[in-house]
Amino acid sequence: MNVCGIIAEYNPFHNGHAYHLAQARQAGATHVVCVMSGHFTQRGEAAVADKLTRARCALAAGADVVVELPVVYALSSAAHFARGGVGILNAMGCVDTLHFGSECGNVNALLETAQIIRKLEATGAVNAGSGMAGLARGEALAANGYEAQARLLEQPNNLLGVEYLLALHRLYAHIAPQTVARTGVGHDQAETDGTVCSASQLRRLLRQAPAEAERFMPRTTAELLAQAAREGRFPLWTEALETAIISRLRMGDASYFARVAGVSEGLENRMVEAIRTGQTLEQIAAAVKSKRYPLSRIRRILLCAAIGITGADTAAEPAYIRVLGMRDTGADVLRRLRTTARLPVISRASDLQDLSPAGKRQFRLESAAADLYEMGRDPIGPCGTEYTRNIYSYTKGGKE
Repeated sequence: MNVCGIIAEYNPFHNGHAYHLAQARQAGATHVVCVMSGHFTQRGEAAVADKLTRARCALAAGADVVVELPVVYALSSAAHFARGGVGILNAMGCVDTLHFGSECGNVNALLETAQIIRKLEATGAVNAGSGMAGLARGEALAANGYEAQARLLEQPNNLLGVEYLLALHRLYAHIAPQTVARTGVGHDQAETDGTVCSASQLRRLLRQAPAEAERFMPRTTAELLAQAAREGRFPLWTEALETAIISRLRMGDASYFARVAGVSEGLENRMVEAIRTGQTLEQIAAAVKSKRYPLSRIRRILLCAAIGITGADTAAEPAYIRVLGMRDTGADVLRRLRTTARLPVISRASDLQDLSPAGKRQFRLESAAADLYEMGRDPIGPCGTEYTRNIYSYTKGGKE
C-alpha cells in the first residue's frame, strides 16, 4: 500500500487535475488522498461549487479519499495553506508521498531553494516562521545572492511547492515529496491549450460561455456539475454573498478587526473607514489594498472577518482529520487510519462531540463558513448542516 497525498482546491475540477491524479498513480501510488479546501479558497473567494460536489468530482476522477482543509488554512497565505495541508497529511500517519504540480517540474531545484531559505532563517537574514509572502521571500533570496532561486519563486506553483517542502521539514514528516511539471497554460492565465486550461480561465468560461467549459473537464465532472446546476447548487459566485458579508463587516469595530487573521500594522483602522464608506466588497477591498496588502490578501482578510477567524486560529495546528468522501478503495485508508492517525478522524456527525476544545473551535469556524456560503443560494440554504453530515460514499449510490 503506497498512499499519496495531494493538496488542492479543485475550483472546479478540470482535466489538468485529472492528469495530476494519473501522474501520482504512475509514480507508484496505490491510493490517493486529497486534502481539499472547503467552501472558500485562497483567492479570498467563494468556491464556485460546494465542497461536497467538488469532492464528488475528485472521487469520480480517481481519488480514493477526500479530506477537508479547514477554512482557517484555506483562507490564508501560501505558508499557512501549506502548513495546514501538510499537517493533516502528516497526522494521518500513513501517507508515503506528497505529490504536487510545479512550473519547473524539478523537485531537487525546489528542495535546494527550501534549504537556502532555512539557512537564511538560521542566520537571521529571514525571520524564521514568518510566513513571508512569495514576493518577500524572493526579495530576500535575491538580496543574498540567490537570483536563480528568487526567479523560481516568481511562479506560483513553484512557490507553493517550496512552502510544502518547508512544512514537511518543520514537521519532521516522513513523507517523500514528488512534483510533476504543469502541462498547458500556467496558473491564472486566460489562454487554453487543447483541452487544458487554468481553473481561473475555466471559471471565466463558466460565467461567459458555459457551453465551452465542458471540454476542459472530465465527463464525470461535467455531469456532476450539471446535476448540481439542476438542483440550484451551481454555480455560486462571491457577489451572491456580498450583502451577507458586508452586513457582518459593518458590525465590527477596530478592536474586532485587529484580531482578524492577516491584520497588522494598524490595518484595522483603514478597514473601518473603508467598510463605513464602501458599498461593495470590491470598493472596500480597493480602499484597503496597498503594496504590502494586495487585493487577494485583503479579500481573504474580509472573509476571515466575516467568519470570525483570528490570527490565533490561523496559527493553531490542525485539530482533526475530517473525511468528506471516499470510494470503496478508500476504506483501506480509513482502516489504516484507525491505528496510525495522530488526530481524531471525523467521518460521522457523532464524532464531533469527542473533539478537544481546540477542535471544537476549529469546527465552529468551519460551520460558520458553511452557513455563510448557504446565504448565497436562491433560496437561501439551511443552517447548521455541518453538524449533521456524515461521510459521503461515492460508490454506494451517493448516500451520506
